[in-house]
Amino acid sequence: MTAGILVAAGQIVIGLAVGPARLGRMMATLGLVVGLAPIVGPSVGGVLLARFSWPALFWVNLPIGVLALLLGVRFVPRGERLRPPPMDWLGLVLVSVCLPLLVYALTALGGADRHAALPYLVLTAVGLGGLVLFVLRSLRAPNPVMRVRLATQPLMAASLLSVLLAGAGMLAAVLLLPLWFQIEFARGPAATGVLLAPLGIGTLLIMLVAGRLTDRYGGGSVALSGSVVVLLTTAPLPWLGPHAPMAVIQALLFLRGTGLGLTMMPAMTAAYASVRAVDLGDATALANIVMRIAGAVG
Repeated sequence: MTAGILVAAGQIVIGLAVGPARLGRMMATLGLVVGLAPIVGPSVGGVLLARFSWPALFWVNLPIGVLALLLGVRFVPRGERLRPPPMDWLGLVLVSVCLPLLVYALTALGGADRHAALPYLVLTAVGLGGLVLFVLRSLRAPNPVMRVRLATQPLMAASLLSVLLAGAGMLAAVLLLPLWFQIEFARGPAATGVLLAPLGIGTLLIMLVAGRLTDRYGGGSVALSGSVVVLLTTAPLPWLGPHAPMAVIQALLFLRGTGLGLTMMPAMTAAYASVRAVDLGDATALANIVMRIAGAVG
């Protein structure tokens, strides 16, 4: 819950601080930091698992969290304190219960066999039904928890659909690619982390220009180009086995990383740039909710 608040609040602060004209470049700068995760995370995680036990993966976050807290207190703008409108408690309960329920059910459904899938199908239906009720209430409530009506705007709707599809593909690969290297190529955790590094390097390098491309040509055009690159570089992977040249696999992962860098962040930038500053918080919440659902679907 805390991580969800930090992600959404951080994006709102960035959007309000830089404005729509420079939003693409600023989101690309943020993407540079995010792009380091696929490089540093699997490599460091593999080393920690090889040398220590799995609790080390959690303990290593403590000093990072303390450092982030100190930097936030020092540099994050405080903003203006406004009097919030009355809380829509029923809407808050609906989205707080039904969204995690849907994400859990979809995630569990992916690993369940046919005979054990029925309970998760029921939970999926309950979660979807609750979210439908939440949307209907948000459309009618005078002070909704989230202005879901923003999703009916054509540009916002297209951006959210792009985020959903790109997020599903990206987050599914986060799970499948390590398993692919460990099962198909018999590589250990540390070696798997190193072999996945080109994916993050590609994303990291393309972020240097993705922001300017987004500001110049628009997030939609850039995201479409990135989606084509992701499709072309992902399609050959299932046909590559243990005897395939590793250089070819690494090149495909590098190009796939560039495609991801041209897809996710430009789509989210287009979503944020399409709304007024007063609606930026709701747009950020919508995009992050779509991302969570995309991860479960993927």
